[in-house]
Amino acid sequence: MPTPHTLRLPQTRAAWHEQPAGALWPARLKREICALPVTALPLQAALQYGDRAIGQPRSMLLLDHQVTAGELQLRVGVFFASVVSGCHCSDDPGPPETATEYAELRLRLALADEQAHCEVSLDA
Repeated sequence: MPTPHTLRLPQTRAAWHEQPAGALWPARLKREICALPVTALPLQAALQYGDRAIGQPRSMLLLDHQVTAGELQLRVGVFFASVVSGCHCSDDPGPPETATEYAELRLRLALADEQAHCEVSLDA
């Protein structure tokens, strides 16, 4: 089983506690996830086309959420870019190719603080 990544999602947590009934938290979650570098998420483990995740996530979809004792459990889909690295030889004619990748992630956000544990969903 992959090791979960730990990240901070302070805007999402704050929006969950706002009124009316945390209506803004999905938009804040998307903004926070898409602002992270791909290295903050376990996207390397979800590569299908490239050999290295690059940049920031391009988009995020909220697929499911549940609230349990003090925790928000999320399943999200993330679109991101990967690169197919070449040999980087002096006669390599062009830049590395990029590919659009997709991964489903599970996040567990503690509502008492802003810590979130994130891992690739193997159910996808």
